[in-house]
Amino acid sequence: MSDSQDFSPQVTKNLYNCWEFKKCGREPGGAKVTELGICSATTEQRLDGINGGRNAGRACWIVAGTYCKGQIQGSFAQKHQNCRRCDFYALIKAENLETFEATETLMKYVAASEAEEKTRYYQILRNMVDPSVLQEAISDLDKLVKGEERRITAFFSDITGFSAISEELNENDLSAFLNEYLTEMTSILKKEYGTLDKYIGDAIVGIFGAPVALDSTALHSARASLAMQEKIRELKAQWQNDNRWCAKTWDLHIRIGLCTGLAKVGFMGTSDLASYSMVGSTVNLAKRLERVCRYYGVSILVCEETRKELDETMVLRAIDRIKVEGMKDGELVTIYQLIDKKDHISDMILQAIDYYEKALKAYDRGLWLEAERLFLLSRSTWTHQALLIDRLIFRCVKNRLTGAGKALDPYPVGGAVHIGS
Repeated sequence: MSDSQDFSPQVTKNLYNCWEFKKCGREPGGAKVTELGICSATTEQRLDGINGGRNAGRACWIVAGTYCKGQIQGSFAQKHQNCRRCDFYALIKAENLETFEATETLMKYVAASEAEEKTRYYQILRNMVDPSVLQEAISDLDKLVKGEERRITAFFSDITGFSAISEELNENDLSAFLNEYLTEMTSILKKEYGTLDKYIGDAIVGIFGAPVALDSTALHSARASLAMQEKIRELKAQWQNDNRWCAKTWDLHIRIGLCTGLAKVGFMGTSDLASYSMVGSTVNLAKRLERVCRYYGVSILVCEETRKELDETMVLRAIDRIKVEGMKDGELVTIYQLIDKKDHISDMILQAIDYYEKALKAYDRGLWLEAERLFLLSRSTWTHQALLIDRLIFRCVKNRLTGAGKALDPYPVGGAVHIGS
């Protein structure tokens, strides 16, 4: 369609197009274009001339993306019942009664357009979800396109020290290393019915619970996270045995953050470049949890809501209370370390966890010496947690020597570069 096409009212012909009758302001040059965008009915040339209208101006109920009742409408299947109650629809039907119901061109357009749209989203989702759930994922196209609020578990992972690895490998080897790593991790994510949101360099962003609903999004995300950690151990041994990549990859560690809660999910982006994604505070907290894993020297951190769904099958422990940027001032968030499945944990580790959680309770009450003693007992029982406990003991000593109490704010700020300051 030419940009110079005339969209002035057709009053003299007494044949109103929908944007003239409804005065929505979404025609090219209209008053609402900046706010709401150009309406698809004004640009859909395949329906030009139907019912005497310009483009889809007198068949707007067939086209997705028109504006009615204060919101952008979805596909024909979603919006048709609303449109049948519209005064403009009734006007066109009355003016074209003999041909209205049997307009074959409209029905062919509906079939072709929705098939084309479904195929496009199918092609996008086939790379994001496991093939076994692809048909289920695409079953409700209207929700996929329009988006919805759903309870999910957001997943973020990243390689610790990836910059150092990238400096050791040449361009071809770095690309091959990343391809192998991302392929293995994504395969695990999809096997647990997670959806690949995106890659950001070496980082992986995933969604559990959308578009395919899961009984426990937290449990599936936890299984995937533990399986990834196990796979990394296998890969490191294999790479070292084969003398592949570089020595830094043989000691590779990944960080994972999980957060369960409500988020807005759906296809986001432009009509030409859309991706199924998620937004909201749940997503932001998962991202911050992944980042603060490095500060504590742990592999997987989860939020309170995630922990609630994992207590029966997994071993977790509260490791700290932190303030999270963007949340209410002064609100402390308890963060938990996901350690392993219950049937994989030794009595020694369970004893170390018990000492640690008692130490954290003493810390919360400002009993610095008692907290130090219990933290040291935990570390001597399970030496794998040295960095984590050193962080907490340092804070105990600092608070004890300065006479700090709860009023002096002895908690770190999470999700920012100054955590632990």
